[in-house]
Amino acid sequence: MRTYYQTPLISKAFEVLEELSADDTTRQLAESREKALRDEASIQWELQEARQKVVKAQQRAAKARQKVVKVRQQALQEGKQEQTRILAKQFLALGRLTMEEIAQATGLSLAELQELSK
Repeated sequence: MRTYYQTPLISKAFEVLEELSADDTTRQLAESREKALRDEASIQWELQEARQKVVKAQQRAAKARQKVVKVRQQALQEGKQEQTRILAKQFLALGRLTMEEIAQATGLSLAELQELSK
């Protein structure tokens, strides 16, 4: 039973389909090729998905490295500030320098020194 379509391309496609369906070997080859094309498309899609996951993981790793650097810098800064306060306390305990001299040597304000001297 032949059906004719108004669109020539669709008619031609159905003619080719009928020809392929008529011969078992040709039909099996066409089905195998179709399956291979679907498999290849699926593999390409999975590969693209995997690449996107890798890129996202690399971006997360870069952000994590930036955070580590920032935290390390903050820790170093806090350590320096703490060391300065310890040094200022030691100067205050010695009693040989004035508050102004200690402030000048350490970079701490007079208010900070007064707080440390308590």
